[in-house]
Amino acid sequence: MAQISRRLFIKIAAWVIGLLAILAGGFFLLVRRRPDLLKPEFRASLGELADDEETYLIALAEVLYPPQNADEQSQLKREVGYWVSARAREDGYLAVYREGVQLLKRATAASGAAATFPQLSLPDRDKILRSLVPFGTSSAEWGQIQHPLDLARSFFQRDRLRFKKFVVEDLLKGIYSSAVGWRLVKYDTWPGVPATDYDYTRPPAAIDAN
Repeated sequence: MAQISRRLFIKIAAWVIGLLAILAGGFFLLVRRRPDLLKPEFRASLGELADDEETYLIALAEVLYPPQNADEQSQLKREVGYWVSARAREDGYLAVYREGVQLLKRATAASGAAATFPQLSLPDRDKILRSLVPFGTSSAEWGQIQHPLDLARSFFQRDRLRFKKFVVEDLLKGIYSSAVGWRLVKYDTWPGVPATDYDYTRPPAAIDAN
């Protein structure tokens, strides 16, 4: 009798674990298709970012796309500044950006750093970012589960999942929509548009020859 009860218990436990895994997997797939379900109200949040909030987002962008020199750093700051300002003012990203900034502040304080996130070196900022993002910090790592518990953690830590979906991924989108990102794929100008008016008058072979 005790053996039957034990087997029954094991079967019930296996069913419960399987059901939880299915629910967690379904939630993850739903979020990937409909990320707005995480926080629908954020889309109604419009307004201007404070200067320090924009500084934090730019410092985060430098981790996602480390500038190679001072000129590229200056351009990255300008492009990301334009992007986040427009997204907060016109596309409803103000609240989720602010939530992301607060996450960075808390994670920086928890790390024991004496400086603020923007004042830290890129390697130190990268460590803090990796502590917040459960599935990696580069576009190549998106969707790759680094640890079996990451999915469960993300289910209960909605703020971190929102941070990944609406802040980190959005900044990557802004970077690769700008001239800074284009250069990575060898574009000097907007794809399909000549660099100068003079290029319209010359055949492609003549342009390539230069």
